[in-house]
Formats: sequence, C-alpha cells, structure tokens
Amino acid sequence: MTRHPPEPWLSHYRDLLDELGADPWGSPFAEFVARCNALARERNLPVTFAKPGSNRKSGARIYEERIVSLGEVETRGMLHDSVNALVWLRFPLTKLAISRLHVAEFATREERTRTRRQDGATLLDEHGLIFIARDPIWFDHIRHHRWTRMWIDERDAFVDATQTVVFGHGLLLRLPAPHRALTAHALPLFIGDDTSEGVDLDMRVASAIEELVDPADLMPLPVMGLPGWSAGQDAAFYGDSGVFRAPASKRGGHKPTGQP
Repeated sequence: MTRHPPEPWLSHYRDLLDELGADPWGSPFAEFVARCNALARERNLPVTFAKPGSNRKSGARIYEERIVSLGEVETRGMLHDSVNALVWLRFPLTKLAISRLHVAEFATREERTRTRRQDGATLLDEHGLIFIARDPIWFDHIRHHRWTRMWIDERDAFVDATQTVVFGHGLLLRLPAPHRALTAHALPLFIGDDTSEGVDLDMRVASAIEELVDPADLMPLPVMGLPGWSAGQDAAFYGDSGVFRAPASKRGGHKPTGQP
C-alpha cells in the first residue's frame, strides 16, 4: 500500500502516487526514481530523471540546457529531487516551459546574472502553487490580504469557487511538517465558467509561463490559512498578524492568467 500522507495539499498527486505504487517520503530514493522513469516512458513523456553529470562546475544554466536539449533532469540522491520528479510527472509541459524560459533568459545575460523573469519562474518552481478561480474577486481578496473576509465570512463560497494546487517542489517538500507562517507564491489562474475538471491544467499553466515577467506577478499566500489545511481555523487563528499580515503597500501586478 502506498504510504503517502492524506493531507489536502496532496490531493492533486494522489492518483499519480497510487499509479507509481511509491512515494518520495516512504520509499527508497533509487526505487522511487526508477518508478518515475518507468511511468515517464509508459506515458511517452520526453523526460528522464538522470544522474548528475561528471562536470563538477555544472550550474543552473547547464542544468536547464540539459533538460531542454536532452530531456534529462539531473536528479541527485535526495528527497528534494525525488519530489521534483513527482511534479515533473504531473506537470511536464509546465516544467519544460520553465526550463525553456531559463535557457532563453540566460542567452540574454552574462553567466552569473539572472533576470526578473528567471526570479519569478524560480519562485513558482520552488515555492509556487496554482490558485484557480472562476471569479477574479478572489485574486483581489488575496492581493489585499482580506484573510478574515475570505476564509471566515465567505468561507463556503471560497471552497466552492476556487481550487488550490501545489506546484513548487520545495513547497511540497515542506508541507508534511509545515510551520504556521509557511507562505507560497501563488500564480492566479482565471477559468471563468469552466470547471477545474474541464481544464487541461498543465497546458494552461505552461501557457501562463509565457506571461510571467516578474516575481510580483505571483501573490504571497499563507497556505496554513487555506480551509482544511490546518486545525483551529477560527477568528483568533486568522487574527495572528504575524502570519496573516496586512498589505505592506499598494502594488500592481498579479494579473490573473486568462482574465480579460
């Protein structure tokens, strides 16, 4: 039996973990990665989880170029990388789009510098989640930190009208033992009258990567405030200003992908 945690943040990966018959948290690294490679071949995905290259000086640029040119994701013997493999299986188009973004941006700058687009893509890749909504008012609530209104006053409506999907493998790694102030960088995805089941999420998010130009395009979201993600979610819980902070200033950005 697969020993993956039952928490709500894992909901978008449970069927995948059941298909693998293993998970990053309870299986030996080599066994889990081997199963990921077998499933990638079965699904005809253009990706292989490969051992690190012999070049000790290989950095971010070589890592991304190896993915784009050879379809090889350097995978070291650590939990961080096996969780990354799991996300690759769920979001192959999006992960490849991020690697292509990095390769294109590296070509415009000196070796040791990074662009704002790369910073935004890295935040999403490591600590991001996809926040899906049928009404852009929910993006506005997050942008203006209306935590109590969103998660107490309009809690039922929030649950019915939104979906949260963990994407960042660094975030996924931390969620089994989170601290209360754990904050994700949310990519707003507007789907209008579509249902989440009717949306090819990987394709939609991969397309959104083309519009990602700055870290400010992502919305800070304290994930333990999401309904059902933590115990004791009452008024006192959301009144903790050290976690559920008021906006520091009025900012632009955060235009939801797909919103006219």
